[in-house]
Amino acid sequence: MSESSHRSHGAVITDIRDLHRKRGEVWLERQPERYLDFYWDDAVLFIFDHRMTIADMRGWLVPLIAVGGGPLTLELPEADDIIVSESGDAATTNFRWKTRSRNAEGIVFDRINFETDIWYRRNGVWKVICLHLTNLASDRGG
Repeated sequence: MSESSHRSHGAVITDIRDLHRKRGEVWLERQPERYLDFYWDDAVLFIFDHRMTIADMRGWLVPLIAVGGGPLTLELPEADDIIVSESGDAATTNFRWKTRSRNAEGIVFDRINFETDIWYRRNGVWKVICLHLTNLASDRGG
C-alpha cells in the first residue's frame, strides 16, 4: 500500500468511527428518520431472523417509536475493528453492543447483540449498505 493510500485509509477509519458514534447517538435519541438516514435506500439488513429493506425497517421502527417503544439505554463501543477496501470506498465494522429497550407493549428488556456493518461511499457520502445483527442474549430488564 502506498503512503498516500495509507493516509487515505486513515481518513476513512476516522470517518467511519465518527459515523458509528453519531449513529448510536441518534438511535438513543429515538429519531427514526434521522437514524435511517445512516443507511443507503438500497441497503439490505439482516436483523435477527429477518431480511429487511429500509422501507421494512421504517415500517416497524416509526410506529414503535410513536407508541413509546425503542431504545432506553445503549452501551456502544468505539468502532475499533475497521477493515477498509483497497479502493477505499467500502469499510467493514463489527462490534458487540448492549441495549435496554421497550417494545410496543411497554415491556422493557435487555439485549446483547453482535453487529457487522458494511459502509459504502457514494459521491463522497458514507452510509451503511449492509447490516447483519445477531442477538447474543436477551433478558427482561429491571
